[in-house]
Amino acid sequence: MRLAERGLPVFDYYGLVKSRARGEEMVAAMAGGQAVLLRGHGLTTAASTVAGAVITALHVNRLAKMTAAVAATVRAAAGALLEDLGLFDVYRGTGIGPDERSLTFGLRLCAFDHTLSGAEVAEVRATVISAVEQAHGARLRG
Repeated sequence: MRLAERGLPVFDYYGLVKSRARGEEMVAAMAGGQAVLLRGHGLTTAASTVAGAVITALHVNRLAKMTAAVAATVRAAAGALLEDLGLFDVYRGTGIGPDERSLTFGLRLCAFDHTLSGAEVAEVRATVISAVEQAHGARLRG
């Protein structure tokens, strides 16, 4: 399953896929993958069997839950200084186990009453890393 490596494409159409042409656009948005998010509607998966399509949907659900749980831990650990959080990379490959994923989050920190010092940022970073390690059995890669 390569969903976590490739990411999940989004089909930016806000309506039901009722025509062959619209269906072909959706398949093109899948870019050879097994799943695509339909903005405002959910998920479509493709496989050679119904069971395969269901398994793909279950994998997407598992990945989403895992990522959401880690993101919630990051938010809680970063505290009031966290202004924005985004997942910007999911890596599988050399250097990590075959059933592991490396998640890279970007955090934007902000204090409205002062400019954050390097030490404050380093403290939040260390707190977040420790919280994710403890809550999810994660480890810092590289």
